Amino acid sequence: SAKTIDIRFETQGVRTFAFRAGAKIDPSELKGAKEAKLRFEFTKEDSFVLNATQCRGKRMTNVASVARDIMATRSTKWRFYKWYIVSRVYSARQMVFLANRTKDASIEFVGSGTHVGNVLAGHVDASLHIRKSGSMGLEILGKEGGPVAMEVFRVNKGGVIVID
Repeated sequence: SAKTIDIRFETQGVRTFAFRAGAKIDPSELKGAKEAKLRFEFTKEDSFVLNATQCRGKRMTNVASVARDIMATRSTKWRFYKWYIVSRVYSARQMVFLANRTKDASIEFVGSGTHVGNVLAGHVDASLHIRKSGSMGLEILGKEGGPVAMEVFRVNKGGVIVID
């Protein structure tokens, strides 16, 4: 079977805090707590958090052939500097993606330590209480089997593959 990886990524402007019985703890210590809280604070606009498990990629194996086909058609409708072709899709078994619109937004998950800790692994249990303040832009909580990222390329007017 193909190798998978787990991703835990936070942009600048995100601070993560974990609490057990009101005391601040390291997020790795959440599991096993009877009641716990995990808080993400967004201090800059357009910051985000991505926690995803068992990520794997599927890729196009014939990139050069696709580029040749595009050049061979010489279509006047092809937009060389605007259109991209997806050559690889990375998907995750489960993921949590949180993005804010404005600074000073926050979201926190409250519940058993095990369920709260699972947020860091991309899983959100229905038993969790979720509290938000400020303007969150996008929340994908516990999504199963979704795409996490894509690798794209362009073909320039000379037929050269450009990876941005």
